[in-house]
Amino acid sequence: MTASNEFDVVVLGAGAGGMAAAVVAATEGLKVCLLEKTEHVGGTTAWSGGMVWAPLSSSAQKNAGFKDSTGDVARYLEGVVPGARGDPRMAAFLNMVPTALDYFERHTLVKFRPLSKYPDYYQELEGSSLSGRVLEPEPFNSAHLGAHLRDLRLPLPEFALFSDMMVAREDLSHFQNVFRSIRSFGKVGALLSRYAYQKIRWGRGVDLVLGNALAGRLYASVLEAGITVRMGEQVSNLHRDGFGRVDGVELLGGKTISARQGVVLATGGFTGNLTLREKYLAQGMGDYSATAPGALGDGLHLAESAGGTFSQGRDGNAFLAPVSRYTRPDGSLAVFPHTVSDRAKPGLIAVDNRGERFVNEAVSYHEFGRALLSHQNTSGPEEAFAWLIADSRFVWEYGLGALKPKNLNKKYLVAIGYLLEGSDLSDLTQKLELPPGSLEDTVSCYNGSAEQGLDPQFGRGGNAYERFLGDSQKKPNPCVAPIQRAPYFAVRVEVGDLAAAGGVNTDASSRVMDESGKFIPGLYACGADAKSIMEGNYPGPGITLGPALAFGFLAAMDIVSSTENAC
Repeated sequence: MTASNEFDVVVLGAGAGGMAAAVVAATEGLKVCLLEKTEHVGGTTAWSGGMVWAPLSSSAQKNAGFKDSTGDVARYLEGVVPGARGDPRMAAFLNMVPTALDYFERHTLVKFRPLSKYPDYYQELEGSSLSGRVLEPEPFNSAHLGAHLRDLRLPLPEFALFSDMMVAREDLSHFQNVFRSIRSFGKVGALLSRYAYQKIRWGRGVDLVLGNALAGRLYASVLEAGITVRMGEQVSNLHRDGFGRVDGVELLGGKTISARQGVVLATGGFTGNLTLREKYLAQGMGDYSATAPGALGDGLHLAESAGGTFSQGRDGNAFLAPVSRYTRPDGSLAVFPHTVSDRAKPGLIAVDNRGERFVNEAVSYHEFGRALLSHQNTSGPEEAFAWLIADSRFVWEYGLGALKPKNLNKKYLVAIGYLLEGSDLSDLTQKLELPPGSLEDTVSCYNGSAEQGLDPQFGRGGNAYERFLGDSQKKPNPCVAPIQRAPYFAVRVEVGDLAAAGGVNTDASSRVMDESGKFIPGLYACGADAKSIMEGNYPGPGITLGPALAFGFLAAMDIVSSTENAC
């Protein structure tokens, strides 16, 4: 074996967990190789909101002045994730996520800032918080990557302007008020001019925010640490020495790369694999995941080949979200996750195949998915689905799914049948093939109290989380407004996922465990490859990325510790 294929650590997968593990191991002095199956780094992280749920982080507690306590966090988690107090992996996460983020702050280009307000999802539970537990990555100018900029996965075009212009949260209001405020008009003009220059200079927008900024910062840190990165590499097998220790990987084609101290699995989970979806996910879920290409269960298969096992999430094996889908003009499939952009805004309802409401539309995306699965009509299609209904005022102000505000791409989405338009509610009812009169009756019932900002049927806008996602300019309820301005529109949603919750069985140090509960020497898993500590529950924003970074850090530190002990 040549020296170019000999490393201390090999990491499979260049998402948040994989890049975190690689950066920490390299920073601690180990020789690291990062293998990515696709042609781009970033994984699903690059498409995400980039938020990190990190209770008791020093930047939130000290620098921003948020007050939280270990007891409140524990009480809240126990309410959402029963049994959390007794889980050593949960304890490891809560103990180490502040340490991990401090480590990244000191040693890498990964920087976070606390959000001034972002409520936990279950405000009725003891210990919930309105702020202080959620961080977001600092914006990142990806021109820093130089020639490696082409390696970074682009953001989802549905979450960007002109396919790759990202807009920071604090600038969204300027785009919404661009024709109502001179200040906003000037700000938007400056941002568009800056983007035009970047497009000419680098071929894409380089001012990154959200998950793309986190992926960019991690990748810049990988390059700065001198890590060997190889893309387009498919691992076929794990290599084990005569004592059963995992000490390398075998690539398609027969080449072997050694990993003297360990291999870390971080390939993105299994929810892009139709066979595994059918085996492990709830009946009624659709076939489409909002995860990035490559999340096909490679890590699970490799772990099982070495004696590892799949561990089911006690309350589900995926983090749910309603998704809609369509074919983009370039022929690629778009899977749009309806997380925060439309459902909680005032003037939208969700109806089933009978034209009736079945849920508070402003609940978290995970709870919406649960509600849709439990409500599905067992005598109808096996796949659970619903329609999101809104009027012309709503879609102009907020968009609807992949439809962007101000009807920027309306013509195309109507033409391909993604966005259905009705001249009146009766016309829309026919196009959706709902029972005659059902939609008119449902909208009439909803509108009866909407003028007063009330929703007697489901109590929409009843807590701080729901109101946070609504429109603060709408009074008295930021989540409720009448649906009354023709034409009317609908988008079909089904239950998809944002990430796997079930996965490889690991311990509190990210070591892969065999069926007897013993760890497999030299083998680690983190990110969506490992079973989530949340057991298929969703306490708040960033509960996939927070553990991914923490357990990537823990995996690397355990490898470093084992290396030092061996010496």
